Amino acid sequence: MPVRRRGTRKSRAPKRASLNSNASYNNEKVKKQNSESKNNYTFRRDPFSELIQSKLGFAFLFLLVALFCDVFLAKPFLKQKGITEVQLFQELMQKATGVNFENTFRFINASIPSGSNGDANLRPGYLLSQQGAKAKYPVVLVPGFITSGLELWQGEECAKRHFRQRLWGSLPIFVQSFLTDMQCWSRHLALDPISGMDPPNIKLRSAQGFEAADYFMSTYWVWDKVIENLSDVGYDSTNMIMMSYDWRLRFDMLEERDGYFTKLKMNIEALVKTQKSPVVLTSHSMGSQIVLYFFKWVTTDESLGGGGGGSDWIDRHILKFVNIAGPLLGVPKAVPALLSGEMKDTAALLGPMGMMVERVFGRKERRKLWNTWGSLYEMLPKGGDKVWGNGADIITGETPQEQRNLSSKFHGSSLLEALDYHTCNEQDKICSLDSMEEEMSLSNYETSMSKGSSFITFTEDLKIHENESDHQELSSKSDRKKEWDISNVLEYLRESGGGYGPDLHSIGAIHPQNSREKWSDPLETPLPHAPNMKIYCLYGVGIETERAYFYRNKGMVSGTSDSNELPYLLDASVNEPESHIHFGVKSSDGDVSVPLVSLGYMCVDRWKTQSLNPSNIQITTREYMHKEEFQVNDPMRGGPHSADHVDILGNVDAVTDLLKIVTDFNVDDMEDQIVSEIETITKKMNSEGLETLEI
Repeated sequence: MPVRRRGTRKSRAPKRASLNSNASYNNEKVKKQNSESKNNYTFRRDPFSELIQSKLGFAFLFLLVALFCDVFLAKPFLKQKGITEVQLFQELMQKATGVNFENTFRFINASIPSGSNGDANLRPGYLLSQQGAKAKYPVVLVPGFITSGLELWQGEECAKRHFRQRLWGSLPIFVQSFLTDMQCWSRHLALDPISGMDPPNIKLRSAQGFEAADYFMSTYWVWDKVIENLSDVGYDSTNMIMMSYDWRLRFDMLEERDGYFTKLKMNIEALVKTQKSPVVLTSHSMGSQIVLYFFKWVTTDESLGGGGGGSDWIDRHILKFVNIAGPLLGVPKAVPALLSGEMKDTAALLGPMGMMVERVFGRKERRKLWNTWGSLYEMLPKGGDKVWGNGADIITGETPQEQRNLSSKFHGSSLLEALDYHTCNEQDKICSLDSMEEEMSLSNYETSMSKGSSFITFTEDLKIHENESDHQELSSKSDRKKEWDISNVLEYLRESGGGYGPDLHSIGAIHPQNSREKWSDPLETPLPHAPNMKIYCLYGVGIETERAYFYRNKGMVSGTSDSNELPYLLDASVNEPESHIHFGVKSSDGDVSVPLVSLGYMCVDRWKTQSLNPSNIQITTREYMHKEEFQVNDPMRGGPHSADHVDILGNVDAVTDLLKIVTDFNVDDMEDQIVSEIETITKKMNSEGLETLEI
């Protein structure tokens, strides 16, 4: 057993005491250090805090230097150069974002398939090419109103930074102008009201090539789908050309200022020579009126202001004329645009949006600008009261599309229900149903036809306006009538000149003083001698379209001088949905921009007469009923079967017909396709004496 050493416990006691002593010492040392640390904390710098403070100091110094440069260097330099700081900022933003913005949208547009349902293999061009369709005749494309870009070649200081950029047709520039200087933008888009040409020190010219009218405002396709489908069957820049133009000009000014018709003639001759074939001349909207003017110009002797091509030039150079949605007899919506700077779209703007538009670019500014555009006067309704006065085309009951839906219902399971309302020949029930549909359609136009229709109805008594050329009282006895027919409207526009007076250059298109001013009027100028040429009229129907208007007096009372007042304003308070009157606008069938009578009357009726078609040119009319459907890949448009005025250029049925025409693929099977009530309307119009309209 081990023996415990004596003194062991004694020896440990001092050691424990020593440990306690050391611990006490260490605790006191730590407390002392902590105390010193607390005392010294305010004098030590954290590295992160030091970095922040140094950066703040640098930023403060930078601001001082920038302020010094701005006050003593930049402002004197900009003043010497005649540039403001705002203009400098806008120029920097334009250079930084403008081109990139346009290119980005073009990239997005190019990445979206243009075929039906988003599948490129379903494009009409691709499908027809698989069946054997190939490019055959060279194609000339003539765009319509406002869809071609206008580039700045000379301008005022406020616009010089946009040199050779699209002042019209560019979304970034339009947004910039809308938010900063709308007056500058408006001055540059206006023409000289007296000469109809360029204003002093301002020059805008049409963009050229396919890009001139493939897209509008970067995102809104116009001719792009047509061009892409044509490329599917073999067309390119060697056998197809886009002939854009300055759509603001009166038609005779296109040749006088730009030599447009001479260039069109030469380009057609070049295509005929290189491709060994006559061309297919294809136009859209106002472009069809341009083509009609060209037909007369090119066959008229040079000594009489024409192109001197000879009477057989068209027969030798143009095989087919494809008229897509052409307003052959004008458009009613040109009237409110020139009369009060309005359309249904602007009159319907309410609340903050309407107030903002009026404040930035009000109706008086719009009217002032639009009255300088001679093209709008060219598009005023043609044919007078014989065409526009009987109201045969104004909708008073169901819309044409509603009528079609109802008749299709009768042809279906509800046949017996239909027979309850109409007696039917037991041996030919289908014939009886067809006659029933005709009577149904007639009834919806009966009210307006029986009592006639004014073009403008005033909802209050007209007032006398004094001491203003813009508010002058008409000398005609009809100036105080509450109802104006189209003759009264044109008379007022001729005398007032849209605020510019009777010297306005554009008014020559209202009552032509020489034969050249009648060349685009198909009721005044017969088709050319071209027995080998064929004409195709392709247009959409089934959409309510502006046709007649309700106005209210908004004139200046004698002794007042409110410069923002106009003599008459569209009365947007008139709404009768059951009669298809919306925001002071009566409707007819059409393609939302052009009424049916202007789209189809010449094609289905008047061009079938010897007086207006002396060489018996074959006329084929193809109508397309509007059918709107949503597409994810094209959400802002009406879908592949939309018959809208511009959407028709992407309508798969219309594009298919166009491709067949230019390739001669199964074109012999193409016959008239009438889905509207145009034949019923023309019968009523002719019964009221339009057939006797003298040439």
